[in-house]
Amino acid sequence: MMPKVVRFSCSQSPFQVTVTGCNDLTCDCTELSFLLREVGKTGELAPDGLNVKIRVDAETWQEVAAPPRDPVSAQMVRELLDDYPASEKERLQYLAREKRRIAHRLRDYRFPEHVFEEGGLIAFREILSDELVGDVDASLFAYQWEHGGDLYLLDDFYCPNPACRCQEVHVTFLRCRDSGTGQPLHSEDCFDASMTLDGEWRIDHCYSCTEVEAKALLRAWRKHEPNHPANFSWRYQKVKEIARRGPQRRLRLVKDHELPFEPALPLPWQLTDTSFDEKSEDEPVDSPVAGTVRVGRNEPCPCGSGKKYKKCCGRPSQPQ
Repeated sequence: MMPKVVRFSCSQSPFQVTVTGCNDLTCDCTELSFLLREVGKTGELAPDGLNVKIRVDAETWQEVAAPPRDPVSAQMVRELLDDYPASEKERLQYLAREKRRIAHRLRDYRFPEHVFEEGGLIAFREILSDELVGDVDASLFAYQWEHGGDLYLLDDFYCPNPACRCQEVHVTFLRCRDSGTGQPLHSEDCFDASMTLDGEWRIDHCYSCTEVEAKALLRAWRKHEPNHPANFSWRYQKVKEIARRGPQRRLRLVKDHELPFEPALPLPWQLTDTSFDEKSEDEPVDSPVAGTVRVGRNEPCPCGSGKKYKKCCGRPSQPQ
């Protein structure tokens, strides 16, 4: 692991090292940006200290468009690239390759036919990778968030029907705990929530927490990620764009009274009693009905279809 503060042979002061990459999922560049900032005697960043910016191609590990520098800064750049820890360098190169793979996939991916036939929702990470079986790959989730000593992963789901104008994002909060034994992360569904593209949230279902706890977690996360509406809106539009690349078919949207079945759960637009209102977050919550069984989203659906609950009765399917 690269230390956050390093020393160079050409300077008496230590420097804080920050590395960032391109956040545009559709960009296939493998460029990294390093920022070296001088640290003062107190351990804080020196207000008038030396700052050195470096652009590096992760694959070749060569600087990109190096600007003119003084001898001290030039020496620091050489030492950083030559002495960078091998394991950390390999990790950054792997992440850069993954980013390029995702960009190509977002550009060329098409939904399989069964996605339109089955209806329901699709996880955005299903678009990013086919390899979802096995260990939890936190990098594929929409957000990773550490809170209260636990790691939370946010799994975002969308309607892939190109004719649907639901304007909603469905999000599952998963709580992950590290057993400390070196084994893969253990995750459990915490609660489901929905967001309209206008940024309005509601709690849909709670699994391993109460609704009051879910509201508190959602409120804390929204404060931590204030720009999430724009990100989810972009992902919603990307799903619709990918859907339009598929078979040239449009699923007709029926009205409520035309539904050929009685939905097992309320449809999203009927969930008015669980709307998330921060002003009423402390109001008492109705107790669950006696005998109600909570089914995990990834457990087999109790209807016997053989599908996961989240792919079957756990979500209202789009009419065929």
